[in-house]
Amino acid sequence: MALPTDPGYEARLRYIQNRMAALPGTYNPQREALAATSARGLTDSLYADQADYTPMTPDSSGNVAYGLNLRGEGQVQRNMIQGNAGSFNARGGYFSTARNRADRLGTQQVTNARDAMLRRFQQDQTGLFNSQEQARAGLSGEEATTQGDYSSWQADQPVAAPNPEVPAPGEAASSAPKRRVWTGNADPVKLRQAGWTVSRRGPSAKTRWVAVKG
Repeated sequence: MALPTDPGYEARLRYIQNRMAALPGTYNPQREALAATSARGLTDSLYADQADYTPMTPDSSGNVAYGLNLRGEGQVQRNMIQGNAGSFNARGGYFSTARNRADRLGTQQVTNARDAMLRRFQQDQTGLFNSQEQARAGLSGEEATTQGDYSSWQADQPVAAPNPEVPAPGEAASSAPKRRVWTGNADPVKLRQAGWTVSRRGPSAKTRWVAVKG
């Protein structure tokens, strides 16, 4: 026996499901904008000569992450090297160990600053994924609550009497035919109180209640 349906509950469930399906379309553009801004920030600050971004392979839900691609050491690093060269050359130490040590220290400082910008991009991208997951979890909980309310509503609806038994030619109808009603995944309390025999059928993941009278 088909369970009763309600247009309001059906529309609410579709609305929630559509919102969940639309999450990648909301957050993917935000991640791409973050990648574009971060790449431009690296070149504008002269920590890379060129920078762009690449979309990664979408996951099973259509979510896309982005990676940054850097080319060239950047003018900041060249300025540091040239400054050291001029300074040590003026003191007659152009080929000195001290000049080499200053170059290595300065290069490491530039690298650390560049890496900090890349880490900030990754942290912000992770934050967008976390925000999306929080939104999905909230909608999933809303869907579960709505589905539970719908199932309870279905179980509370009055059960229509079955069609009378029609005997085959030459046969008489049984005097007391049994009436069996499948009531969905909620315990039909009202039928139980009315004297029906109620039991559960099926595995736990797909449990259905059946009520029998007669």
